[in-house]
Amino acid sequence: MSVGAAEAKYCPRCGGPLALRRFRGERVTHPACQRCGFVLWQNPKPVVAALVTRQDRAQAQVLLGRRGVEPGRGLWHVPGGFVDPDETPEEALARECAEELGVQVEPEEFVGGFPDRYGEEPILVLAYRCRLVGGEPEGSTELDQPTWFPVNRPPQLAFRSCQLALQVLWRKLQGG
Repeated sequence: MSVGAAEAKYCPRCGGPLALRRFRGERVTHPACQRCGFVLWQNPKPVVAALVTRQDRAQAQVLLGRRGVEPGRGLWHVPGGFVDPDETPEEALARECAEELGVQVEPEEFVGGFPDRYGEEPILVLAYRCRLVGGEPEGSTELDQPTWFPVNRPPQLAFRSCQLALQVLWRKLQGG
């Protein structure tokens, strides 16, 4: 996990002291080394969220599971996670869905990007509507009790970004 601006005191490159600095065009301050000039940019990490959907009778449903880890342990969440280096968001979606629920998915539509926090870590959640193409959902230590819920009436979710993503998805499904 990266160090937040408030905790950073020394440069990871040369060990010199860091001072918060606002760069031209930036909205937030970033720790910058007073000795070598290194900047500890406080950019969000990319995260994918798989909004795995199906049509059950006349109702669109989304696949959720209960988080087995913090943050948000015990709350409901979509499969997803951090994008690894040299990995596309689509590859991350496939990997995370296989790891967390034992299923294969195919991305159908980019729903949007939503800023959030994973604990103290700033993240940018890239949400995709996906369809199930293989496997039966089964729980894991990260995401347990896989259950289908109406897209427009999910239970309490672990992260606000996924609540917002489902709201956008619902509007899209309604033709908006």
